[in-house]
Amino acid sequence: MKNKLKISSYFIKLSIVFLILSFLLGCGGITPSKPIINTFTATPPTIASGESSTLSWTVTDATSVTIDQGIGSVAVSSGTSSVTPGATTTYTLTATNSAGSVTATTTVTVRSAEVTSKPIINGFVALQPTITSGQPSTLGWSVTGATSVTIDQGIGEVPATGTYSVTPSTTTTYKLTATNSAGSVTATATVTVSSTGATSKPIINSFTATPLMISSGESSTLRWSVTGATSVTIQGIGPVEESSGERLVRPTTTTTYKLTAINSAGSVDETAKVRVGETKIIQPDPYKGKDAYVEEVFPTVNTGNFDTLFVGKVTTLPPPGLTRAYLQFDLSSYIPADAVITEAKLKLYQSLYSGSGGFSIGIYRVKGIWYESSITWSHQPNIVEEGFGSITVNSSSTGTWRNLNIRNWVQSWVDGSFENNGILLKAINETTIGALCVFYSSDYTADTSKRPKLEIKYYRP
Repeated sequence: MKNKLKISSYFIKLSIVFLILSFLLGCGGITPSKPIINTFTATPPTIASGESSTLSWTVTDATSVTIDQGIGSVAVSSGTSSVTPGATTTYTLTATNSAGSVTATTTVTVRSAEVTSKPIINGFVALQPTITSGQPSTLGWSVTGATSVTIDQGIGEVPATGTYSVTPSTTTTYKLTATNSAGSVTATATVTVSSTGATSKPIINSFTATPLMISSGESSTLRWSVTGATSVTIQGIGPVEESSGERLVRPTTTTTYKLTAINSAGSVDETAKVRVGETKIIQPDPYKGKDAYVEEVFPTVNTGNFDTLFVGKVTTLPPPGLTRAYLQFDLSSYIPADAVITEAKLKLYQSLYSGSGGFSIGIYRVKGIWYESSITWSHQPNIVEEGFGSITVNSSSTGTWRNLNIRNWVQSWVDGSFENNGILLKAINETTIGALCVFYSSDYTADTSKRPKLEIKYYRP
């Protein structure tokens, strides 16, 4: 009887093991979760035919991300792609990992436009209405709303806006015709050919520098077009071609070039300025740096000497609490007061992310004075509530630089329009935030290259 009971107990245990195995096999075990598509948008969502829209996305935990309509594989965490659809188009983003795929769509609507009026000829003139035999004249025009533009006298089809050099042997009237599906309009310009000598000074049709601003060591191209000159010179370069030409220049400081055109009637001048820009990278050490974060659950604690900056909400310690970060850069020793700022990027290195999904961090201008050694949650300075911009952070952005363009603020700090009391970083929606983003501060010593920095490009007028 005892042996039968032992055998019965054995079979009962064996049955339980089989039941557990069957349950696990039926459920497939523990599987990883599919990716999360945080955002997928088109900006602007509505365009006119021929215009472009920018697709933007942020994705978490994907090993591959693709977009249809011929775009193909794209960055797995975040990115942008410019599209120019010919008709209203819906784009599908597919994010994939070992657990499967998820999709999201966004639509770019293309407005259709019907031509209801004839083109408009804004202007059609001969820039040199009177010339001597053998000299050139330049026809200039501007047309709106045309599908084709032509000029007679053998010139033919031309762009909607442009110039064309002509050298008629006798007085000639040129006719411009602009056409679209609604009809055609015309305009005329006459070039009078005189047999006498020069009766007026030369005409400088154009004198330009491209690009207008360069960095030290780069080059710019001077281009000119002159009519009726017997000699043309550029200060610092010397004699150049009399009608049109170009020269490559490499100034080391902002330089104004003067072109002088001369004939028997006199001379005329025109100038073109090439601005030489500079770049400054301000990345202070623990002694010159000014940054700290404040925490709601420790309202009287100062963190001015910590090597990290917290933004968002700490959820790992009870009770959870909001955090904000303050930074200030001293510009007076680096940027001259008359500088024209062309670009200013605040760069923060994200070292950690805690929580699911992602959230947006806003940047705000600080109005009140604060001190790194004493700022706390209970003693925060006033700010301008209108944010300058934002960045989206998530777990995928850990180990990367997060950039914010604050050119307008830096310009106002340099020229004195606003007092430089620094900036505040905080979650845009602090009422629903459930994650924490961590950046390195100026006190970080393990890798000094990852401290906060401000990269400024500027030129002096």
